[in-house]
Amino acid sequence: MKNFLGYLLLFLSVLFLNLSFSQTNKLEEGRWKIKLIPNDSTSIPFFFDVSTNSNGTYSFSIVNGEEIIEIQNHKFKDDSLYIELPVFDSEFHIQVLDSYNICGKWYNYAKSKDYNIPLVGFKTAEDRFQFKGLKKSVNFNGKYEVTFSSDDPWQAIGLFNQKKNKITGTFLTETGDFRFLEGNAYGDEIYLSCFDGSHAFVFTGKLEDDTIRGDFYSGNHYHTDWKGFLNKDYELRNPDSITKQKEESQISFELPDLDSTIYSFPAAKKEAKVTIIQIMGSWCPNCMDETKFYKELYEKYKDQGLEIVAIAFETPKDFQSKARMLKKLKNHFDIQYKILVGGDASKKIASDIFPSLNSIISFPTSIFVDKENKVRRIHTGFNGPGTNKHYKEYVQKTYKLIEDLLKE
Repeated sequence: MKNFLGYLLLFLSVLFLNLSFSQTNKLEEGRWKIKLIPNDSTSIPFFFDVSTNSNGTYSFSIVNGEEIIEIQNHKFKDDSLYIELPVFDSEFHIQVLDSYNICGKWYNYAKSKDYNIPLVGFKTAEDRFQFKGLKKSVNFNGKYEVTFSSDDPWQAIGLFNQKKNKITGTFLTETGDFRFLEGNAYGDEIYLSCFDGSHAFVFTGKLEDDTIRGDFYSGNHYHTDWKGFLNKDYELRNPDSITKQKEESQISFELPDLDSTIYSFPAAKKEAKVTIIQIMGSWCPNCMDETKFYKELYEKYKDQGLEIVAIAFETPKDFQSKARMLKKLKNHFDIQYKILVGGDASKKIASDIFPSLNSIISFPTSIFVDKENKVRRIHTGFNGPGTNKHYKEYVQKTYKLIEDLLKE
């Protein structure tokens, strides 16, 4: 009898723990809002959609305007939910408080093993930036000439599209764009943010006379001011004019692929091909946008003689960890073209591999080489689909260049 009671109590306690565990880890389906909290006065909000698969497991999506980032890899352990972000070396550690509330941290291991930002999340139907009371909003639509950092200025173009109090858009710079930003206008103030698994951005601004003046935060490690005013004619330098050949020598290198096999360019018995050399990193969101485009380009023209060689510069220090991140990237996008390990994530190291160029100032940078191994274009940065017409113009221009080079 004593043993029976003992087993009964053990069974009930296990049953209670299992019920408690399943209830604790039940998340309500639908739209959530997560706020990263890098400091006492700042939050970086983004939308987070939760759904349940037919087998009862969860699927998650990060939403930034038109961008939807789908997430499958997650696990429950003890009282926590661990969500691995696709492509990038980062993850959420989350405690489920109840069906409608969570808290935890976002870890970005590409920065360091200890880099993290606290977060809170809740199921909601509210805007990305929510305010008490109503104010008629200024119309921020348009193209802006923008300067970041009054101490060490750098230029950008702001592109904003506003419908009622909701705003989408981005900032273009000479090394790439800030991808898909989403937010709200409130009176004469503008608020924009994004989170993609690698970068967490928030921009705030207030219209004073004809100029927006505000702040830009990137995670918990960077802050600067910015200002912008409407200027439909403003342009940055042509991205094809920034990195140049300083001598007419041919491009050549020997680097390991993901299995440590040395790849030589140009090959000793090289079939005449048009080649794009993509200088990139798996930690770089602009590089991911470019990779999606190059995957499409390669699949269309590989049988006609197009080769693409990606040279990746990674944040881990050892080769195996670099290769692990690149295999994750390769599998996520189903990349069929060659990926090489260039070294650490350093523009100087990238520049050293290409001594015939003046410098590599951006990840990504692409070198377009014709069948005779002559450089025909060097493109700095990448303006992705978040830039709308700028992206479409670049895609059309690149298709034409590849087709022309293949005909030669």
